[in-house]
Amino acid sequence: QRKEVLMNNAVALYVPANTDTAAVIPFEVGESYEMLQNAVGGWFELVCFPNGVDMWVNEDGIALGLPMNALATAAHWKAFPNAIGRAFIYGNVIFTGCTDDEGDTLGLDLDGFDFLGILCDEFGIKLDLELMAP
Repeated sequence: QRKEVLMNNAVALYVPANTDTAAVIPFEVGESYEMLQNAVGGWFELVCFPNGVDMWVNEDGIALGLPMNALATAAHWKAFPNAIGRAFIYGNVIFTGCTDDEGDTLGLDLDGFDFLGILCDEFGIKLDLELMAP
């Protein structure tokens, strides 16, 4: 079912900090700025993973006292093992694919989606594959 969702849509995975569900969000390539800002609840910062997954986080998560996001922190630690126990992610995050040559944010590919799906399974987070409005 994951492959079917990805084949027909550019999608991101929205992971709120205090939840047991992650949501698939469709978006239009080239029109993602507002979606990213709404998802993280303010100004955003980009963390590029080496596997082609981008994680968008609230730039002021610590200063605003946002709760730690366990799944996002685990994803960060898997991508950057030297950050284990030293870097934590706070607040809601949204995962996308990387950017294209023009700088537009792309949707997750199957490998990126599987990487995140495995983490969701490990943390007992339900992966909601019903497309939600951005």
